[in-house]
Amino acid sequence: MGSSGLFLLTLKAIMSSPYAVFGNPISQSKSPLIHATFADELGIDAPYEAILAPEGGFNAALHAFIVGGGRGCNITAPFKIDAFNGATQVMTRAKTAGAANVLSLQAGQIIADNVDGVGLVADITQNLGLALLGARILVIGAGGAARGVLLPLLEARPAQITLANRTLIRAQAVAACMASYGAVQPQSFETLQGGYDVIINATSGALHGAGLDIGP
Repeated sequence: MGSSGLFLLTLKAIMSSPYAVFGNPISQSKSPLIHATFADELGIDAPYEAILAPEGGFNAALHAFIVGGGRGCNITAPFKIDAFNGATQVMTRAKTAGAANVLSLQAGQIIADNVDGVGLVADITQNLGLALLGARILVIGAGGAARGVLLPLLEARPAQITLANRTLIRAQAVAACMASYGAVQPQSFETLQGGYDVIINATSGALHGAGLDIGP
């Protein structure tokens, strides 16, 4: 199917529901199931779709979603930075991350937030029962997902956070943005050492189940 056919299918999905998650790929997302279960338990009508937006076409897809009556959406890779840049109002967590995974559409405004980090910290500490206080944490990747989790991780007061990326300069740029909140140590894969208590894969490769070659 060509890109025009894909976009027509995307528009059809956009017009059918006021809530959605955007991504590319998107078939791996559990958001529709989670939201459907939540709506069923509360007895509310809140249709929710998974929308495959074309790469480079997020802004057009979001506009069509808004025109079609969209009220709010979640954002997954690779559109979190696009979502942040296109917002008319940015909440503190999204501003700190420079990326958004939630857009609230109200009275012509696009309000961006980022709940990646608070959700991850809650999952690690409450569901997995792992303590982050005093822990040595490795975050792999320096894109929107990594940006979104760093502040809540720093607030958990670990002993150390290392941010590893294939391109060192990207890790350094993200670490510099977080400097006023706490120390994040940027490293390349080649110089990475072991001995971490918690390892978080924040790369897009995780969406495809791909492994990472980051050395010993």
